[in-house]
Amino acid sequence: MATEAYVDLHLHTNFSDGTFSPKEVVERSIKCGLRAISITDHDNTDGIAPAISAARGSGLEIVPGVELSADGKNNQEMHILGYYIQWENNRLQDELRNLQDTRQLRAKKMLGRLGQLKINIPFREVEELAAGGVPGRLHIARLMLQHGYVSSTDEAFDRYIGNGKRAYIKKHRLSSQEAIELIRAVGGIPVLAHPHLLSNISSTVANLLVEGLMGIEAYCNCRCPGPSQQYLKLAKKHHLISTGGSDCHGLAKNEVLMGKTKTPYSTLKELKNALNSHRALQRSN
Repeated sequence: MATEAYVDLHLHTNFSDGTFSPKEVVERSIKCGLRAISITDHDNTDGIAPAISAARGSGLEIVPGVELSADGKNNQEMHILGYYIQWENNRLQDELRNLQDTRQLRAKKMLGRLGQLKINIPFREVEELAAGGVPGRLHIARLMLQHGYVSSTDEAFDRYIGNGKRAYIKKHRLSSQEAIELIRAVGGIPVLAHPHLLSNISSTVANLLVEGLMGIEAYCNCRCPGPSQQYLKLAKKHHLISTGGSDCHGLAKNEVLMGKTKTPYSTLKELKNALNSHRALQRSN
């Protein structure tokens, strides 16, 4: 009997807030026995080409991806994944550069607020930790841990930099419609990430459908029993593509999650079928 093939379509590298290089992500994915992966860095596509190069000849498929932060209805923050994007597209890169600039400014403002709380983290250290990638809250949390201000990155978020906490600064985000339209404009498939973090998921998905959403992350690292069934049913009800991924950030969080979300290869086939239909429709318009 053939062994079930799995994919992980939500992985971060050190070009955003993961700790592994694209090459390391590829090597670990192969060791995990994965058939395909997607590099989905926050507001950044620089890890895609190195991952494709590292995977060449290995049989591991690389799905070009990105993760965009967005505001939905009622200002609810959500993340939209874009799969099979034309990642070198000028419009996409211009938008990503704008988002990266606002991320840097936000990080500086958050460090200023932390300084007022006697937590002193130089921005230079954030840049060094980001290593040319996009600085984010997880970089700040890791440095707070290194400097002994907190006992874990979770504590950094829970006490200081999580939503609504004392050093939190709201990030500039696209609207959900802008994020979805951008992904579709560059030939990609927009998918709602980690739905278990959102409230009123049924009405949220209904709103996003009108805006052009094409999939939902039905297999996710939810840390609670059997929740994916809810999202699989939601996907079936609205004719959405079911995708899945671990949202692995390497060693930046408590454990390496790569490959632990058992997303069957059939979900990738579904994504490819939708991609072909989407691009055929674009060509006919």
